[in-house]
Amino acid sequence: MKKLLFVALLATVLGFSALAHAALIDNGSYYGTSGVLIYDSVQNITWYDPSTTGNTWSGAMSWAEGLTVGGTTAGSWSLPTTTLASGTTPTYTSQGEMGQLYVELGNTPGGFETNLSPFKYLENPIGTIYWYSNELSGNTASYTYYFLFGQQSYDVNTDSGVIEMAVHSGDVLGNGTILPNGPTVPIPASLLLLGPGLVGLASLRRRFGK
Repeated sequence: MKKLLFVALLATVLGFSALAHAALIDNGSYYGTSGVLIYDSVQNITWYDPSTTGNTWSGAMSWAEGLTVGGTTAGSWSLPTTTLASGTTPTYTSQGEMGQLYVELGNTPGGFETNLSPFKYLENPIGTIYWYSNELSGNTASYTYYFLFGQQSYDVNTDSGVIEMAVHSGDVLGNGTILPNGPTVPIPASLLLLGPGLVGLASLRRRFGK
């Protein structure tokens, strides 16, 4: 009975652990490009996590629009977008594509990031800020996201010290492939119920066996 209980608890814990990281699928480096493709099943977008240096906002926009990784065509990628309109005051938020990603990675806006896996280049070096595609009124500044604390703010478009990532709608590779170094596939609910079910059967057996 004790052994069955242990197995049931272990299966349940492992199952919930798998579900916690199932939103992000690591498709690995694509044909030697200096970046990683990661499918985000919650937002239904593919992230291109590149090894880059800083760029102005217009330079980052041009870089994203010119991407052809994963067999895509130029013009199909873009910088991430945000739904939070107030950028004049730095705000800890989970809104916007990067804000949602921050939460999916297991972090809490306003806290300190603890997990960036399966991303390879995100926040390298630590403390970098990322461009959003959204400009503020006046077209001289654009929204940014600070991954270290999950904070949305803004920066002038001419600042070349801000980093970029790119997004593409859907699963770029088209097959949701999960590589060995990617997150664990979520265990079906039927399997999660198997452990508690075994415990229940064992209890009934002991009851009727007396």
